[in-house]
Amino acid sequence: MKKVFVLSVIVIFIFTGCSEEKAQGVLTVVKSFEAKSLQAISAYETLFKDSVYLEKKSNDEIFDLTSAAIKKYGKEAVTFERLIQELSSREQNQLNQKIKEEFDEIKTLYKKIGNTYDSLSLGNLASAKYLSCSRDIVAKAIIQLVNFSVFLNENPLYGDKLKKDVASYKNLIVKEENSKAKLLLQDIANEVITYDEKHENALKLTFIAVEEGEKLHSLLGTYKDVSLEDILSITQSGFDLVSTVEGIDISKISEKLLVFKKQFSEDEYWKRVSNISIFELEECK
Repeated sequence: MKKVFVLSVIVIFIFTGCSEEKAQGVLTVVKSFEAKSLQAISAYETLFKDSVYLEKKSNDEIFDLTSAAIKKYGKEAVTFERLIQELSSREQNQLNQKIKEEFDEIKTLYKKIGNTYDSLSLGNLASAKYLSCSRDIVAKAIIQLVNFSVFLNENPLYGDKLKKDVASYKNLIVKEENSKAKLLLQDIANEVITYDEKHENALKLTFIAVEEGEKLHSLLGTYKDVSLEDILSITQSGFDLVSTVEGIDISKISEKLLVFKKQFSEDEYWKRVSNISIFELEECK
């Protein structure tokens, strides 16, 4: 599995020359972006769990699959490595644990964000350096969310059960057991619908988070010039988007995420941030 993207928007905002209300407004936008990003991450985690937390095949199932392959394609159709992999649960358990640890790490980092913001002294000074670093970290988070969503859109995480059911369906057709095949085809269709609903939900949550992240990113770049009203309007637009996104065609959302990805690959600023590790950004050198 490709390395799961790491989001860690752990930023210290120390503001100067501004009211406490204005600083609090920015923190509200930051926390809103954090919450929406976490919702998207949780949706992707569900997709991964459904895909990789698999039920181990029984020996009878493995016999049916491998013997059918050998009879049809010859002994070379089932390699030593494939047979051992089917019989062993070690590799799958390692993958499950790796994915779980990566998602746990992401969630832990986001929990630290809230703790950091809660402990801020809103009236204290913020240097331009920290504002710049925080803006880059938000940009990095947006890039990771978009890249991850586009990758999964192009590489759906259909689980092993679905693949096994499709194989069984083909075997039933070959055996001319059409009644059983029709019932299994309906089960397959239901599995695909369930996956698609979860995937579309993840895309919508990503779109909401990215849209709000874009506004936050712009806000951090023009902080000294924006008013409290400008900041509050970002918060309101976030609420409005959540209420209207259900009516947006999922293909339009996919297109917009692709536009974001294209921008990241062509714009010099976004290209620079893409090539900086999140750990370097956190150090704010």
